[in-house]
Amino acid sequence: LGTIAKSGTAAFMTHIANQKEEAEAGKQPSLIGQFGVGFYSAFMVADKVRVTTRRAGDNQGWVWTSDGKSGYTIDPINQADRGAEITLFLKEDQKDYLDTNQLEQIVKRYSDHISLPIRLIEN
Repeated sequence: LGTIAKSGTAAFMTHIANQKEEAEAGKQPSLIGQFGVGFYSAFMVADKVRVTTRRAGDNQGWVWTSDGKSGYTIDPINQADRGAEITLFLKEDQKDYLDTNQLEQIVKRYSDHISLPIRLIEN
């Protein structure tokens, strides 16, 4: 979340060079969490986005909330589990994304290269 509004072109080029060196050394390259600019695409389908997160080893969790127009808020919370939970409050005309099968297909299509687990939790 700290890099959501950061332009990452120079950092991206440096990161790619480092990734190449790591790959040549037999390490698994990853771009996960490096830039965050694509996160704003959530507002194409949502009126509001909420991210609840707590880093491993920290007792303090955080909740980030934004409507994508008037800024954002970040508030401390005590009950956050380790990891991140992203909640999209969908626009009325985007309710198609509530269909579990469609959502699973989209996540699989665009996230199958990610080695970290992605869990879709239905409420």
